[in-house]
Amino acid sequence: MAEGLEPGAEFSRLVDCASLGPPIERHTIEADEAERKALADRLGLLSLDGLNAKIGLSRTSDGLVRLKAKFKARCVQSCVVALRPVHQELNEEFELFFKEDANPNSIGSLEVTIDDELWPEPLVQGRIDIGEAVSQQLSLALDPYPRAPGAVFEVTAERAVEAGLANPLAEIGKLMPFGRKEDNG
Repeated sequence: MAEGLEPGAEFSRLVDCASLGPPIERHTIEADEAERKALADRLGLLSLDGLNAKIGLSRTSDGLVRLKAKFKARCVQSCVVALRPVHQELNEEFELFFKEDANPNSIGSLEVTIDDELWPEPLVQGRIDIGEAVSQQLSLALDPYPRAPGAVFEVTAERAVEAGLANPLAEIGKLMPFGRKEDNG
């Protein structure tokens, strides 16, 4: 792997953008079993049963590199309530822009508004790791709180009392004796 690119990226596919032009350059990538396992470990998944992407790269008139991609993934997450497996199928699209020496700290005369979602990522050594771009977008597409069908988190009053959650301010009352004579003036 080239210096400056994602070290140890689980699903790395480097593309040299030096000769990229306006015509779209197409790539189809698929994670093998070892890559899926490593990526599942990184993302905290029980398993990643499939991950493939179709990617188009092109150069815009202002010199940016546009990455448009569609990916499909099949994964299993752990239910946040019951810890049972939750199967998920994702079919996502995304678009990113890359620029040589893109540095958000050196804006110069570039005007950026709050609506600018497509701030360019830096091109590192003239290359893009399209596999890592897909991996990052997969991480964003995952359900942050997966729930198994029928899983409900309930705290009954009895369980709250057992856990000491019935009155969280009761402990403060024990620490601060209210009504001491010197406090009453």
